[in-house]
Amino acid sequence: MELTVDSEAAERAALACQALQQQNAAITITTAQNTSYEAEQERRWSQACWLPAAGYVRPQDAAEVAAVLATSKKANTKFAVRSTGHHPNADFSSVDQSGGVIDLRDIKSLSLDEDMDGKFILRAGGGSTLTDVYIFLRSAVAPSSAPATLVSGWVVSISATKYAVHIYDPSDYVSILKATVQVQESIESDSKIGLFVSFNPTFVAVGLLYADAPTEIPAAFKPFLDLTSLLNMAVLWTDGTIKSLVGSIQYNAPRARWVAAGSWQDPSLDKQAIRDVDNLRIGVEKLAKSSGDHLGFVFMNDASPTQTVLGGTWR
Repeated sequence: MELTVDSEAAERAALACQALQQQNAAITITTAQNTSYEAEQERRWSQACWLPAAGYVRPQDAAEVAAVLATSKKANTKFAVRSTGHHPNADFSSVDQSGGVIDLRDIKSLSLDEDMDGKFILRAGGGSTLTDVYIFLRSAVAPSSAPATLVSGWVVSISATKYAVHIYDPSDYVSILKATVQVQESIESDSKIGLFVSFNPTFVAVGLLYADAPTEIPAAFKPFLDLTSLLNMAVLWTDGTIKSLVGSIQYNAPRARWVAAGSWQDPSLDKQAIRDVDNLRIGVEKLAKSSGDHLGFVFMNDASPTQTVLGGTWR
């Protein structure tokens, strides 16, 4: 059974795509009549976002975005915005025949301005990736002028960064978590501190980063340096950049992660489908327990409707 779509809304969306193409032939619009339509529809990695939009529009600048929005408003049609295509939730950056998708992948404009206080303000187009931003900042700014730039919640260090990656024994998880909390508390008073902690079945990888190049290892990392469960140094202490850090991480170890998921066409089957997917998850969990491989943790990003609110919280 196919999903029901408002026929009047679908007709308005189709007419809006036609009107936009007639008003501005330079704007690239892909509709169901184009051979590339399926590729545009399935561009996102998640099938949940493969909704058949009335059209996929690829503006090249702010003026074309404004033209698309004006046409959508005049036609009273819905629209969704997507950039690199990572968001997995349907209707967030995807839409069915009742609307169109504004694809910002071609808008990669980057500029850097200095405000009255001498601080740098980065302006990035919707299609820019962190790699684009990093390369731009490296070429546009003297490292001593902007040691770190905050980009949508990420710190992109373009100057010297002291870093190391430690590998710990996962059986010492209590001490590792305590050390994590201590370093996070230090971050509150020193924004140059960076940290990532990745738990795996056979090891725990801890990245220690400092957006500067002090001669000594920052004291904030002492909680990890004092741990006795260190197995290896995946990356020795180095004065480099975030780019050189990424290039130096080559630590391999067996790992596995299972995610139970499903897709269905008929919305009346929602409850049954969710129940079936959860039963699959429960079955896998039982197998893991019977073989002694169950870790007892729930990954919050993949929370299911049946999971308790605090099911993914450390207790």
